Amino acid sequence: MDTAQRRRLSLCLARLAQGERAAATEVFELAWPVVRAFCARLSGAGDADDLAQQALVKVFEQAVQFDPARDGLAWVLEVAAWESRTARKRRARSREAGGSAESLGAPDAAALPDQALQQRELAAALDVVLAQLSPAEREAVRGEVTAGERGVSGAAWRKRRERALSRLKLLWRTNHGLE
Repeated sequence: MDTAQRRRLSLCLARLAQGERAAATEVFELAWPVVRAFCARLSGAGDADDLAQQALVKVFEQAVQFDPARDGLAWVLEVAAWESRTARKRRARSREAGGSAESLGAPDAAALPDQALQQRELAAALDVVLAQLSPAEREAVRGEVTAGERGVSGAAWRKRRERALSRLKLLWRTNHGLE
């Protein structure tokens, strides 16, 4: 994007911030190729279109917050970077949802070989630490049974699980010297 286009983007964003809806088309036309390329560098070509689209939706939603004294392109790319980090965290959280040691040992098909090795090593280390817990603590950490199946109240089960997780953290720190 050259200097003139950059200035034009800033002016269009300022108009959009003031409520001029006609400026949205110009903002999109100017920002789309840059945001798309930026997102491709951040996330890879497969997710770039979706991520760029999400970023531009956020730009339009937050347009009223744009400060005309700022560079429009920098602001748009800041929003795109934020969306990229959010999407990356969302994917990581969805992977953690099945966070047992067994799921750590089965890396994604698209994972790089060093990532797969690292996941297997972490799974093995977790298995060593889990083996040091009592069977009841392992059961609580893994969440294999619910409070109702155990015959205790929900609050008692949550407390038992909290204690088991605290012990797991302590054992992990002791075994691996990490805080």
